[in-house]
Parts: sequence; C-alpha cells; structure tokens
Amino acid sequence: MAHNIASYTSEFISRLELNESLIHNARFSPCTAVLNEVMAKTNQQSTVLVISNQNHDAETLAFNLQALTIKGNAVISVLV
Repeated sequence: MAHNIASYTSEFISRLELNESLIHNARFSPCTAVLNEVMAKTNQQSTVLVISNQNHDAETLAFNLQALTIKGNAVISVLV
C-alpha cells in the first residue's frame, strides 16, 4: 500500500511540475504576447480566429485559447 501511495505521489508531482512548466512557457511565449496585445485593444468580448499548424506552439495555443474561452470570447481554430 505504501509503495502505491509513493508511486502515485511521485507521478502526481511529475505531472504538476510538467504542467507548471507548460504554463510558464505559455505565459512568456511570443504567441501570448501578441494575443495579449491584440486583446488589450478591444473593450469587448471578441471572436478569435486562429489559423495554425499547431506545431511548436501547440501547447501555448491550447493554453491561450482556453484562457480566451474562459473570459467569454468565441474561439475558432483552423488547422492547416
């Protein structure tokens, strides 16, 4: 039983550290900077259209699109 708890705890901590790393990288990404700049120029909820390969910025886009959706913006993603 103790081994299982230690194993689950270790896995949880690893996932938490990975999640924190992804969030940190997303917050300081050029993609985030551009989206924040554009959204700062609007005073209302917007429809955001994203056209992307979702290659090297996939995690950052996912983070930002979720944040925009939570804030009440409509998000349309087009994968190319």
